[in-house]
Formats: sequence, structure tokens, C-alpha cells
Amino acid sequence: MRILDPRTAQTCEMPRETVLCLGNFDGVHLGHRALIRAAREMRDEKYPHAALGVFCFRGLSSDWLSQNPPGHLTSEEERLERFAEAGAELAVIADFSRLRDTEPQEFVRRILVGDCHCVAAACGFNHRFGRMGAGTPELLRELLDGNVLVCPAVLSGGEPISSTRIRRLLTEGRPDAAAELMGQPYLLEAPVIHGARLGRTLGFPTVNQRFPARALIPKAGVYATVCRVDGATYAGVTDIGTRP
Repeated sequence: MRILDPRTAQTCEMPRETVLCLGNFDGVHLGHRALIRAAREMRDEKYPHAALGVFCFRGLSSDWLSQNPPGHLTSEEERLERFAEAGAELAVIADFSRLRDTEPQEFVRRILVGDCHCVAAACGFNHRFGRMGAGTPELLRELLDGNVLVCPAVLSGGEPISSTRIRRLLTEGRPDAAAELMGQPYLLEAPVIHGARLGRTLGFPTVNQRFPARALIPKAGVYATVCRVDGATYAGVTDIGTRP
């Protein structure tokens, strides 16, 4: 496991006591932020000496569990930035492949309490943990002597906000709706790849980028975008698809 300060992305020591939010947190969307906010309120009221942290995996659990895993909404660096914005003081990044066969009881006893010094936890209503996903919020509450906050779904338009829903909106070509649920537009941060410089012949230069290997690729098409380069912000037009 890596213990990181999300504000600096630097490694740090495990605090003596932690209150941990559990999940995949892909996108760190409005539902995730509500969970972290509720955990912070619980920490401030009941465990003022504990650090507020997030426990998640390097990548997503679906990277190992699915034959066709979905694309990621955020890179690890982006997740850390959004954890910090949401108020998390600590991020525990675990290796799913090493923990996937850990029984739920051992996961709580050895990993959460033993290694992470967890005195209380927060999770979503549908959170699962441990071998074969056998651990439930009810079992987590039992194993942590009731010191667990289980948050209900955060709704938008009558439906729960979820990473799956956001991915669907992006692949349907509905980035504005996805941005509402994420709390910000979908982001691509990648190096510029030099191409044939055909844009210059059209009267304006263009840049080429590739989505990282596991990143979600929105529906092919032409999008209005905001581009940040060297600290400056520009209006842009982005074509997602194959090069003509």
C-alpha cells in the first residue's frame, strides 16, 4: 500500500488514527464528494484527533474482475487532486490483486484496523469488500463496533449518481450531462503528439493527443472544449475519433 498526501501527491506516514472513506472513487463525482463531506462531519464530531482519508485501489477493481473493464474517468493523479478538493487529508492506495482473496473479516482486522489505524469508516449503501465481494456495509458496521457511516445514493434526475452512469453519458455523446454529475467537465491531460501539421494549411495550428491506455474515450465527434496550456486558458474545438 502507498500512503499519500493528496494535496502534494507525496508519500507520508500513516497517522495514529484515521477515519476512512471506502470505494473505487472513479471520477470523484458529486456522490463521492457527498460521502467524503459526510465522513468529515462525522470525524469532526466524534473523532477530532483522527485524519480523514480515502481507501481505494490502484486503478479500479473492475480492471481485474471484468474481461472487458470500463474506461477510467480519472487518472490516479486526478483522483488525488479531487480528493484534496473534497477535503481528504490522506489517500491509501492499495493493490487490488494482493487483497482480492482476503476474507472480509481479515480485511477489516488486518488492513483497515491493523495497518491503517482505522477507528471509523464511511461507505456507500452498495459498497462491497473482501473475497468475492462478500463484505457488506452491515458486516463492516459489525466488525467496526458500529463506527460506520453508510451513505444513501445521491440522486440527480431521480437516478443515483454513479461512475457507471457518467461513463454511459460520455459514450452517448452527452458531456454536459456527465459534467453535471461529476461536478466538472471530463478531462484529458496528455502529452502533445506531433503530426503532419496539416492544420497549419487550414489557417490554424492543431495539436494531437492520445487517450491513456485505460482512459474512457467519449463518443466520436466534435466538441467545444476549454484548453489549458502553460497556465493559460483557451477556447478550443476538439475532434475525437480517427484522423481524417
